[in-house]
Amino acid sequence: MARKQRSGKALVAAEAEELRSFGATLEHLTIAFMRPDAEHYNIVNEEVSLVADVFTGDAVCLEAAIGRVFNLWVLHDRGAGTRLYRGGVFSYYEFAQPLAERLTDKAWRDMIAANRLPPLAPWMRSHIVGDPLPIKPMPSDDEADDKNTK
Repeated sequence: MARKQRSGKALVAAEAEELRSFGATLEHLTIAFMRPDAEHYNIVNEEVSLVADVFTGDAVCLEAAIGRVFNLWVLHDRGAGTRLYRGGVFSYYEFAQPLAERLTDKAWRDMIAANRLPPLAPWMRSHIVGDPLPIKPMPSDDEADDKNTK
């Protein structure tokens, strides 16, 4: 659909509807999983980074991880002219780690905060333009409370 749009061809109604509803479907699933009690939720403001061992060998393990939420930009023409929409997409990493140094979620988040990230998974490069910019981590709840009480 992206190639079709880029070449200036109009999407058929079913394609337009798929694009229109895809983000909402993913958002609903994410919110339902992370915050079942929240009707409206902005995932970009949440620390979502997680890591898991997905394979263990003799001396290494394979880690699969999600990092920061990257901006997702989509051009879409709903019949009233082309508009630019913004959403989010999870970053994804796979990397080998010495068995004795398996990562916890906290250790992974510390690596992200220090911008010591492995390369993105190769298939992520198909929809990432340029290199994601380092982002300062959001303050922890305790740090935010400290700033608000001063």
